[in-house]
Amino acid sequence: MRRVLLIALLCPCLQSQPPSPAPLKGSQTNQRKTGTITSKAPDDQQISEKLAAAIDKLASEIAARKKQETSSPDETNPPPERWLIVSAIVSALAAVTIAVLSYFQFRATHRQAAYMERGLAMSDKAATAAADSAKIARDTLVITQRADLKISSVNWNSKGLFDSAAVVTLTITNYGNTQATAVLPRLSYGVFSRPETVDYVNSIPTDVGAGDAIHAVFRPIGDTLGSEVLNEVLAGKSLFEFRGTINYTDVFRIARRNKCQGHLIAKTLEFAITQRDAEPE
Repeated sequence: MRRVLLIALLCPCLQSQPPSPAPLKGSQTNQRKTGTITSKAPDDQQISEKLAAAIDKLASEIAARKKQETSSPDETNPPPERWLIVSAIVSALAAVTIAVLSYFQFRATHRQAAYMERGLAMSDKAATAAADSAKIARDTLVITQRADLKISSVNWNSKGLFDSAAVVTLTITNYGNTQATAVLPRLSYGVFSRPETVDYVNSIPTDVGAGDAIHAVFRPIGDTLGSEVLNEVLAGKSLFEFRGTINYTDVFRIARRNKCQGHLIAKTLEFAITQRDAEPE
């Protein structure tokens, strides 16, 4: 296309005007001029062809260069699209790497939390077991080493006769391995079906060591029962008995009380005693 346009532009300039008719007199001169024009025409055509060839060569080189740049671009200077693609790939790889690292960090944190939770649970169990063991050991020590006061015997001082002069005495013994403090018998005695005959033991708090004993003494039977009620007791028609508690504190500072009671058997003139183990108040 370029060649056609160039030839079209150059042709008007290169074409010569035809010779005008002249008289015969100057024919030689005209022939000389005509020879000059015909000799110049081939030179202009060659110049036109060479110029067209140069233009074609330049156009072909430009086309080849563009084709080469399009088919195999320079690796040292990649186009902007390639930089964008490379940047996107690098960003994606970085995001994936961060996600993987975050996942492993999450797993490690979760495992560590699980281990800590298990450790705390085991520590709680161990602490509970230790507390239970300590409690069992303390309870065992209290049971085996505490004071234990009970009525060991009931007697009276009238040569075996239960008469108006008889004074009943309760012996309270400490069967435990340690001392009992503030021991105070709180006992009442008499015929409880007749309230006027009921009396109480007068005593003051005292300490009783291991294996030691104290005495709770009643008033004379005649002073409390009277002769009529006493005869009913000896005949088995009325029941003479005592009731109450023995209060004390052991070495572990635990206040305790032992419930006890007893009654006179008329036929044998002996006391039947019922008492329980001491309980904390």
